[in-house]
Amino acid sequence: MGLDMMLYEKIKQREKLETEIKNSHLELVEDEESLFCSWRKDNQIHNWFVTHIQNGKDDCESYNVPFEKLLELKELCEKNLKEKTSKYLPPKSGFFFGDTAIDEYYFAGLKRTVDYLSDIDKNCSYIYRSCW
Repeated sequence: MGLDMMLYEKIKQREKLETEIKNSHLELVEDEESLFCSWRKDNQIHNWFVTHIQNGKDDCESYNVPFEKLLELKELCEKNLKEKTSKYLPPKSGFFFGDTAIDEYYFAGLKRTVDYLSDIDKNCSYIYRSCW
């Protein structure tokens, strides 16, 4: 058991395809959701989602994440990496949340997050979920 976090991607088919299918016999299908990335026990990242996306509610529900907020998270990770600090993304303790030490694992989680978020697409919507 442990803190598992997932970011799902949904292609905005309605916006993307509306022009193409207008006045045709085709119908829009529901947007399909697929796993974009996942983390395990990167509690500093989870803490950011709980604080900035979930309004402080840590409840394992699904939350829409605006594209701009993901860019903000990426920038904070980059600042922490550059300054070798946890100032902008403090760890969060919790049952099964993993270690709160500021060590190579903490910084590896930030680096992974920067790598993941370097591939986000403004034509997609994103959903965050966590469980433990």
